[in-house]
Amino acid sequence: MKVLQLITRLDKGGAPRVFLQLIRGLTELGIEIVMSSGPSQQPEEDPWGFSQRLNISYHLLPHLRRDIAPLHDLLSFFEICALIRRERPALLHTHTTKGGILGRIAGRITRTKTIHTPHGHLFYGYFGTGKERLYVFLERLAARFCGRIITISEDERRAYLNKGIGDEKRVITIYNGIDIQRFPGEGKKVRTELGIAQQVPVVGFVGRMEEIKGPDRFVEAAKKIKAAYPKAHFVMVGDGPMQEGLLKMAEGISGFHFLGYREDIPDLIAAFDIMLIPSLNDGFNLAAVEAMASAKPIVATAVGGLPEVVGDGGVLVGPGDTTRMAQEAIALLNSSRLRKEMGAKGRKRTEALFDWNVCLQRTIDLYHEVSGESG
Repeated sequence: MKVLQLITRLDKGGAPRVFLQLIRGLTELGIEIVMSSGPSQQPEEDPWGFSQRLNISYHLLPHLRRDIAPLHDLLSFFEICALIRRERPALLHTHTTKGGILGRIAGRITRTKTIHTPHGHLFYGYFGTGKERLYVFLERLAARFCGRIITISEDERRAYLNKGIGDEKRVITIYNGIDIQRFPGEGKKVRTELGIAQQVPVVGFVGRMEEIKGPDRFVEAAKKIKAAYPKAHFVMVGDGPMQEGLLKMAEGISGFHFLGYREDIPDLIAAFDIMLIPSLNDGFNLAAVEAMASAKPIVATAVGGLPEVVGDGGVLVGPGDTTRMAQEAIALLNSSRLRKEMGAKGRKRTEALFDWNVCLQRTIDLYHEVSGESG
């Protein structure tokens, strides 16, 4: 089976990470993969080097971009059609919004069976009201042209069905998975790097520094936690457009560390005592799963797919409620027993639901199911 994997762009973030992980896993199991994307200024991984290491084809689509740009969108549509006709895949798997809309229409034109993964909610908080309505209309249209839509949580699945996108058979949930064996990492190494003693409390954040992820709420909660725990340290991992403003917000808070983009996530999370996830909307959140795999308790907002992901591995609070978030964090810092019990539950939950091998096998089964369906 030859599968064409198409994503809008590979800029650093959860969706590109899962996309590349999927390609790596499929290739290792002998499925022929062709990979394509639009240009990225800061890719999760260099696509040319990645494709060469796996000995697969990579095709850059120069006009494919995230924002609405009618001329570029038309040109990228023709590029996708040409690529499909040249490669003749048995299946097209599109990822993220723009690539998914153009790719599924191109799949219909070229009579290619198609699967789409949105990689999270696109209806709430990512665009203005006008754009959201446009994308809902386009998603309803594109849903007619694909065999399945893979949502990464049941909450996301319900949102698609409630918006009239797809139907009960075509919209299915496959959780994102991680390589559980990589967790936990070596937290002592990170604490030594940052000059933090082992007994000092560390509260962490891992994610993009953009509004939807609520990093400013993390800083606000940190100020409240600092009042109760003056010696506590706070670690923010990730980069993005809000980074400069966050640096200013955190001025005057001792023990605050902005680490930017890092590859050593298992070691970083292992250095935390707890993780805060203050998202305003979140389809899944890989960092939450990685924290649970590290047996670290979580305080997260009850938005999107987060309640479904976190379960008994953490505590949920209302979006934007930094006072309650700080209170729950302080309660966890006050009790090593509670942290240990909650962390153990999170690890058990990860092993049961978010093992990468289970996710990969479910995706392969779906490939065979869709490719075997008639017309």
